[in-house]
Amino acid sequence: MLSTSAGFASTLVRHAGAAAPQRYHIVAGWGGPHANVPCPPQYTECLSISRGNPSSTPFCISSAGNCSSGLVGIWDWTAVVAKVRGQDYKKISAVWSPDPGNPSTITISTTKRHSRHTRIVATVTLSTCEVTSGSCFSDFAVVAIYN
Repeated sequence: MLSTSAGFASTLVRHAGAAAPQRYHIVAGWGGPHANVPCPPQYTECLSISRGNPSSTPFCISSAGNCSSGLVGIWDWTAVVAKVRGQDYKKISAVWSPDPGNPSTITISTTKRHSRHTRIVATVTLSTCEVTSGSCFSDFAVVAIYN
């Protein structure tokens, strides 16, 4: 899973699709709106979204650890939104653009107005697979959505 630091995250992963395993970085530039509560350790990031206040985060797969150089392959990106049991939170969407692509940006949004509650109402789990080799990084990030 990605670890975050000052709005930037990177994790080193082994890519087994090549003749010899290579080490790639999944790089993210986390953008707000961050939740104003401590993020539990089982989540990569905690966001507080509302209508008109989405979160957009660029991601890439790179051999250099940044999205300016060393981009590797074209990737299909997926995001699975799951409602937290017992919470009423409707119409959360998570859309990648471009998809496939490298880099690609995920935008997480909702049509619901923001409330003052500080509870996790949904999670968004991120995965990606390389188009030609089929190598995948499953569940590389789990984002908690607060409302």
